[in-house]
Amino acid sequence: PVIEDISCGGHHSMILTDKGLFVCGYASHGQLGLKGTENECEPKFVYTLSNKKIIQIAAGWNHSLVLTENHDVYTCGNGHLG
Repeated sequence: PVIEDISCGGHHSMILTDKGLFVCGYASHGQLGLKGTENECEPKFVYTLSNKKIIQIAAGWNHSLVLTENHDVYTCGNGHLG
């Protein structure tokens, strides 16, 4: 895959490629978007967004955001303040 964008959060990373979104790192708050809290040492493909054309990604301390070409925003992780 060709890397299009990378975003690094507190303890996790997001890698946007021409094939889709990959994530790795700590997942204690579900910030990887993999429907769980298991840490991932190697990049894992985010299947739940595989049918979306992602145009921007952002990783925060314990959360992640994804913007699609239709201007839909998807979030995951800790949202206790918002």
